[in-house]
Amino acid sequence: MSQLKLAKREWRPYKATKIDVLDFIHMKEAVTRYDLMDRFDYTYWGAHHRLYLLYRQKLIQPLFQRGTWGLTELAFQRLDHYKRL
Repeated sequence: MSQLKLAKREWRPYKATKIDVLDFIHMKEAVTRYDLMDRFDYTYWGAHHRLYLLYRQKLIQPLFQRGTWGLTELAFQRLDHYKRL
């Protein structure tokens, strides 16, 4: 039997915290995943996943144009709590 060698997972630093992303959305008022890719150097699927997680936590909501996202009242409360407003 051959032994499988598992790839060693290296530690990777965070590109942005959740609060950093919310602050960025607050500055721009509406963002797409391409804005996150440009600003935080995310991959396409990394930006998609970050927006999906924020949506599941009810911190962002889709706007009228497909693929654009804006902040909810809960996100404004969260930013106010962290004194980012």
